[in-house]
Amino acid sequence: REYALSIDKMYSKSKAINKLFDGQKVKGKPVYTIVRGRTLMEDGVVDTSSRGYGCFVAAQRGSMMEKSTWAAILVLAGERPQGWARQQLVELAGQSPRPYIIAADGGAAYLAESGIQPDLIIGDSDSIPEGLFPDVPREALPTAKNFTDGEAAFAYLFEHCCQGRIAVFAALGGRLDHLLANVFLPLQWPDQAPRLTLFSDDCEAVYSLGH
Repeated sequence: REYALSIDKMYSKSKAINKLFDGQKVKGKPVYTIVRGRTLMEDGVVDTSSRGYGCFVAAQRGSMMEKSTWAAILVLAGERPQGWARQQLVELAGQSPRPYIIAADGGAAYLAESGIQPDLIIGDSDSIPEGLFPDVPREALPTAKNFTDGEAAFAYLFEHCCQGRIAVFAALGGRLDHLLANVFLPLQWPDQAPRLTLFSDDCEAVYSLGH
């Protein structure tokens, strides 16, 4: 049956995603939640007496983090990598062989906070502290332009890093308009987008072209 999603009945920690779907009409409303034969939810009503009946199952992230799969890391200037995302950023940057690391302008500051030096900084330098990474090569861009520093970074990666998966940080979270821009931006290169994994502190996002 058809019903409208409501933000007050969403329980995801990703508040920006909740806002994105608030009010959207969908079909296929869950009617029951049954765990080991016991009905815990029926027609939207949760059996509160069942609290504690469930068991925590830790996420299995190992398959996503195989060392041989990551060719590059891109750090944008969105919401600062925190928690699990920052942990993965540090772990990936410490792999051998080391992925090629690109910072899109303000992303360089996030790398500095984690003690990681990029291989290249792309941008107009309006969000980078003066004197940060003076010895790192730069692809300098004008301040006045009709594309973003992140867009230029994606274009550079897809042109120069032809194979392997790419980990993207600081793309999700924060302002909704920035989040949507970062998510839809790689679709300019539909054949390349499936190579990307976007990391935030509470999720990973990948692209599927429906094949």
